Amino acid sequence: MLMRWAVLLLILALGLAACVEAPAPLPRPGPPLAVDRETEALLRLGEERLAQGRPLEAGDAFRAALLRSPKPGQKARAVLGLARADRAQGKYAEALGRVRDLLAQGAEPAQAVEANLLAAGLEMDLNQPGKATSRLRLMLSRPPGPLSHTERFRAQLILAQALAQSGRPGEAAAQLVSLSEGADASQLRDLSDRVLQVAGMARSRDLIPLLGRVTWPELKSALLIGLTEAYVREGRLGEAERTLATLRAEPSAGRWSDRLKDLDSQVRQAKLVKPRAVGVILPLSGAYKAFGKRMLAAVELGLGLFSNVGAQPPTLYIEDSRSDAGTAAQAVSRLVERHKIMAIIGPV
Repeated sequence: MLMRWAVLLLILALGLAACVEAPAPLPRPGPPLAVDRETEALLRLGEERLAQGRPLEAGDAFRAALLRSPKPGQKARAVLGLARADRAQGKYAEALGRVRDLLAQGAEPAQAVEANLLAAGLEMDLNQPGKATSRLRLMLSRPPGPLSHTERFRAQLILAQALAQSGRPGEAAAQLVSLSEGADASQLRDLSDRVLQVAGMARSRDLIPLLGRVTWPELKSALLIGLTEAYVREGRLGEAERTLATLRAEPSAGRWSDRLKDLDSQVRQAKLVKPRAVGVILPLSGAYKAFGKRMLAAVELGLGLFSNVGAQPPTLYIEDSRSDAGTAAQAVSRLVERHKIMAIIGPV
């Protein structure tokens, strides 16, 4: 009896075992992995060719990588690489279009940061400093991903260039001075050169507050050179001479000794004339007086329209030629000797 039950239990166990499916075998690595490796190799090849200054070959490698339907991260690398290759060939608009499309489709945070920096540089290449300024200010205030010190420095440097190119040299100088606060010695030397380029176009009132924020000697000298040029341009020759004297006492200013000589010459020349004095010689009487009065009205209107806001307006010294060549010649002598004018409108 017991043997019969044992046989029945064995048959039942064997039947149940037969109903259980064997586990599926693990999938083997297949072609997709090989494609990823090939894509990575193409990306590295493109980046190497770019570093070697071979943008045409780099572009071919990046295009080949894109044809393999790469993963999102690899695709972004290929697009950015292709945009850099286009930029190296002067295809700025085409490169900018690629980067904008990438940003519109979405990119990983680190690649979005790099894409925005590249886009801002391309906008500068295309003479679109306003767009570059807006892009960089947005990126610095609300970055798409964590910004490294190097990336923040690059963004602020391009922003300073965009401000200068937009005709805002005072803001550009202030941006460069802000950058100096966290810069190393080699960066400070480069920043000093950049400040020198923009400070001379700024107004003195924009530069004076910046002097108190700098400690690097060369940067201070660059600001003082710009301030001297601003004073000369504004006709404030006393302040220009005093600032120039301060510059001569700065050992770091010796780096720009030729620039100091030019400044000294500018100040001496400016003392011979009044920098905002303009002479006008017109026939305000005689046969052509009607024409002369219309011309004078046009000159006064033009000065009102084109004078810089906040700047001291030019002083007009008006002489009547009386519709006579001899009288006009005498008027020229009076304007030069008595009023030290820097320019003459006329004689007409």
